[in-house]
Amino acid sequence: MPIPAPAPVPTPAVTPAPGTPPAPARRVQEGRPPCEIRRASLADAPALVAIEQATFKGDRISRRQFRYLLTRGNSETLVCDRDGRLVAYVLVLFSKATSTARLYSIAVMPEHGGQGIGRALVGAAEAAAQSRERAYMRLEIRRDNAPSRGLFESLGYRELGVYDDYYEDHMQAVRYEKSLAPQLNPDL
Repeated sequence: MPIPAPAPVPTPAVTPAPGTPPAPARRVQEGRPPCEIRRASLADAPALVAIEQATFKGDRISRRQFRYLLTRGNSETLVCDRDGRLVAYVLVLFSKATSTARLYSIAVMPEHGGQGIGRALVGAAEAAAQSRERAYMRLEIRRDNAPSRGLFESLGYRELGVYDDYYEDHMQAVRYEKSLAPQLNPDL
């Protein structure tokens, strides 16, 4: 069963500078999701591994790890299915001991970047976390991944801290958090 796509986020009109060629047309149509978002199944494991291989140079999730997460892990993996082909996924981990969900991984095939797929997957991940009564979503992003950091900051995530030597190649990670229950006031 498809997961409902989040409400579309209006995109501001951008006027190119004089003499700048027009930007390429985007496949995302206003009010229409960029793909079908659905829960991943065990049959999707090979495609998930292929997305990992195409997207990340290191710190990849293995087929064995995906199999565990899809069958026994306290997690939710959502995929973006475009015309029968998986082009992206998001993986969210849940702990019984906390009201915080962890966005563990998100990946979009490079040739499908910039089309609103990541934004749609984050919205679906947040909805999944809310359905499990989680009040917060946290994640870590490589310090040098400016596009991903920009996406999450534009979606209301705030920086919580920096972790040294976090990734396989010793790159720092920036931790982000967003309240999924704005009616709660943690400052009280």
